[in-house]
Amino acid sequence: MKKIIFFFLFTLLLATSSTKTTFASNNQETNVVLEKNQTVNKDYFAAGNNVSLHGTVNGDAYLAGGNILVDGIVNGDLIAAGGTLIINGQIKHNIRVAGGTVVINNSQIGGNATIGAGSLMLGDTADLAGSMVAGAGNMQLLGTIGKGASVAGGRISISNLINGDVNVGSSNLTLDPSANIKGNLTYYSNNKATVNQGATVSGIIKQNKIPAYRKEISQGASAFFITTAITFKVVGFIAAFLIGLLLIYLLPVFSAGVSKTTRNHFWLSLGIGALTAILTPIIFIALLITIIGIPISFIFVFLIILMSYFAKIYISFVIGQKIFADRKTAPVWILLLGLVVFTVISMIPIIGGIFQAFAILVGLGAILITDRDYLLLLRSKKLI
Repeated sequence: MKKIIFFFLFTLLLATSSTKTTFASNNQETNVVLEKNQTVNKDYFAAGNNVSLHGTVNGDAYLAGGNILVDGIVNGDLIAAGGTLIINGQIKHNIRVAGGTVVINNSQIGGNATIGAGSLMLGDTADLAGSMVAGAGNMQLLGTIGKGASVAGGRISISNLINGDVNVGSSNLTLDPSANIKGNLTYYSNNKATVNQGATVSGIIKQNKIPAYRKEISQGASAFFITTAITFKVVGFIAAFLIGLLLIYLLPVFSAGVSKTTRNHFWLSLGIGALTAILTPIIFIALLITIIGIPISFIFVFLIILMSYFAKIYISFVIGQKIFADRKTAPVWILLLGLVVFTVISMIPIIGGIFQAFAILVGLGAILITDRDYLLLLRSKKLI
């Protein structure tokens, strides 16, 4: 737990040369590689557009980037976030990963797996000794899972041994002929699961239908809620616009740095932002447990929430810059148009929520990267 807390604060504030960890990251580099003949006898941190781990890490591995490949050995936990993650190596303990596409092939994982992805595939040569908790739009579980699974997604197929109970939330669940569940199968769906001939479930199969949700309120109450929602939306837009102007005009150099990082290091920013989102609740709980860290825990969460709010503003500004391209337009109009576009897209059902989540993660990552760069600059000039 101490290592996780250290890593998060390390990423949030400053990379120092005196730490007892190995950190590989350079904004000027697009590729970060741990070669096959290299061994790291500590925790390993790597961030870049393309991150490859071919060697051996005798500790935990923390990776963030656009494309991540792990085909080496990690004798600890793997915590990673990025656009595409391919895991072919040996992980001794747990994996905690998030990404657009996650593929686990020919990999031996000694602990549990927690995964969030747009598309997830556990290959038929993969072996997960522990349990799986995962969410994905499309999920294929072709490999073996040692201690049960709790998964959710739009389309899920199970094609191998799961040695325990399985809980599923999905509108489209399929058990292929080679599926073998050594426990109960409980699924939440209004559609009946497809159980192909040859598939076996040792326990019971239970379907829980999701009841239809109906709004039964008066027209007056409905109008009140609609009016209130619109009012909050308008007030929120105006507040974001005014705060954005303050950020741009009071911190012009920093704001320009965040915008540049977002444009030039999009996937790196997304990876850092996603990793931050994963570690924030862990750090918060860890600080609460220490008792003396309770005040710090709430200050810490407040700072993350504040930076997430600023992330929305900076992403809106980048959107405005993209629209105006190279035209000489005042920042006030760039920000205004960017916020309008951001707000309109955010109001689209489903797509809007996904867009907001990705935008905030990218913006948060860009802010943290820029914070680190400026802290390093100030430190080099001995101003802090």
